[in-house]
Amino acid sequence: MSIDVADDASAAQAYLVKMHYPWPNFHDHGEVDAAFGTDGVPRTILVDAKGEIVFDRVSSTPEELRGAIAKLGPEYAAAVADRH
Repeated sequence: MSIDVADDASAAQAYLVKMHYPWPNFHDHGEVDAAFGTDGVPRTILVDAKGEIVFDRVSSTPEELRGAIAKLGPEYAAAVADRH
């Protein structure tokens, strides 16, 4: 899922549709910013099954995110497989 912080929610949604991103997007009206703060864009937050934030980075690399997902357990191996 993604959360946009654009001034115009319809412009953000149009961009996501144009780029064929398959995940749900939500527009932040300030609640997410208030809860997490704004450190930069793009920001990636990974939440585990217990609701704990296990990864929180701005401009993370795919390798960093794969490493964080791999730490969640072997059941996530397909999500971290190198697709090159």
